[in-house]
Amino acid sequence: MRKAVLILLLSLGCNFSYSQKDSSFLHIYFQFDKYNLSDSSAKELGKILIDKSKLEKIKIAGFADHVGSNSYNNILSLNRARTAYTYLIEKGLDTLLPHEISGLGKRNLVMTNEEHNANTDQLNRVVEITAYYQRVSNKNELIKPKDSLPVQKKKDAVKESQIPQKSFEQQLQEGNSNIVLNNLNFIGGRHILLSTSIPILESVLETMKKYPTLEVEIQGHICCADISEIDGTDLDTNEKALSVNRAKAIYEYLVSNGINANRLTYNGFGSRNRLINPERNEADYSLNRRVEFKIIKR
Repeated sequence: MRKAVLILLLSLGCNFSYSQKDSSFLHIYFQFDKYNLSDSSAKELGKILIDKSKLEKIKIAGFADHVGSNSYNNILSLNRARTAYTYLIEKGLDTLLPHEISGLGKRNLVMTNEEHNANTDQLNRVVEITAYYQRVSNKNELIKPKDSLPVQKKKDAVKESQIPQKSFEQQLQEGNSNIVLNNLNFIGGRHILLSTSIPILESVLETMKKYPTLEVEIQGHICCADISEIDGTDLDTNEKALSVNRAKAIYEYLVSNGINANRLTYNGFGSRNRLINPERNEADYSLNRRVEFKIIKR
């Protein structure tokens, strides 16, 4: 079925989406060996948010073409799926909305190795998004707003990784030698901070100003990459230095805002120092995709 639908899509030369009673499907495409969104794909992806208040769940599955090893394509397809999810969060998707994100690599190819060519391979470089909406049993029944759910149910839905973390200063006062800020997050595959993380970084700056003798090493970590690789690919620079560049971005922000560079160093560790291993879901990815501050001098 998937093969027939996407062959039709190729003949039409456009993105494909359709709606059913309580779910909708969307396909967005990527360039060879890339997982950054094109402008047209981003615009198409935004359609998911038209009825975002009615969303109950979302599934995002990434795929890759036949080129490369299974392990490489598993990571590439997962990064494509995560890029789509990060974009939706940036555009207002509820972070507490139940979701599944997976990278299926070369499994379930649209075109097999015998059939593929330069044109049909594009069909395999795809992310499939399935959005599930609240079901209405009859036309006179009103959809119950999410905010009307019992408070206890809303608390139960919050995962531990989504509970607000202690601030940089609170952890410093507790004597922590390594301060972890899991909520200091970046756009997928890039060293650009999410807009929601800017206040976190500003609080780090204020703490550094408040404690003028404090010296730290900024340590960047990423998720989802092959643990044998030195680092992940930074889509902004095309370098295998994603964790380094993320740590450097924070270093440069602090220096540009008045913190003496002699008080700061930065380093990147790729995905070698995972808090969760193996990674099984988005919550695990979020915990591993982090920035730590190693206290050198108080």
